[in-house]
Amino acid sequence: VYEHFKTELGSKGVTPEETCLLFACHGNPTRISKEGDPGSLYMQNNYAALHKTFSSQGFDTYLAYQNHGGKGTTFPQNLFPWSSPPDTEVVPRIAKAAGSHVLISGAISFVVDNSETLFDKAIDDRRMLNGKPTVVTPVFNDNPQFAKYLASVLASALDGTGPLLRNLKTSEH
Repeated sequence: VYEHFKTELGSKGVTPEETCLLFACHGNPTRISKEGDPGSLYMQNNYAALHKTFSSQGFDTYLAYQNHGGKGTTFPQNLFPWSSPPDTEVVPRIAKAAGSHVLISGAISFVVDNSETLFDKAIDDRRMLNGKPTVVTPVFNDNPQFAKYLASVLASALDGTGPLLRNLKTSEH
C-alpha cells in the first residue's frame, strides 16, 4: 500500500497528511461471524495494525465493508444486518474529510480483483467521493510473483509434497 502511495501520489507531491487511506473489505451478513467464521475479526485486527502504522505516518485511515445487504438496501437483503461500518457510511465521510486525495486498497480481504470488486472500489466508491482524486491499488492477482507462488502451492498439494494435501477419499454410492 505504501509503495502504491509513493508511486501514484507521493511522486506527484501529495503528502501522507493530504491522503485518506480506505481499506475496503468484503462485507458479510453478521450471522456468519456469529456462527463462528473469523473473517471479520481477522479483517478488523489487520486494519487495526495498518491503522497504527499508517496513522503514525500522517495518513487518515478508514475501514469500510463493501456490503450487498443491510439497512438501506433492497428486499430481501435489507432484512438482516451486515458487516459494519459499510462503505455507504464511510465513503461519504471521506468525501468531506480534510485529505485532498484518496487511496483505496482491498488488500486486507481481497486476493483477486474481479468485476464486482472493481465496480465497488473503482466506480461506486469513487462516485460517493464526489470527485475527490482517487487511486485504487491493484490486489495480489495483479502481481505475477503471486501467481507463481499460488501455482507452486497448488502443485505441491496435488503431488502430496506440500503443506496442503488434497483429499483423496472417494464416497461409495
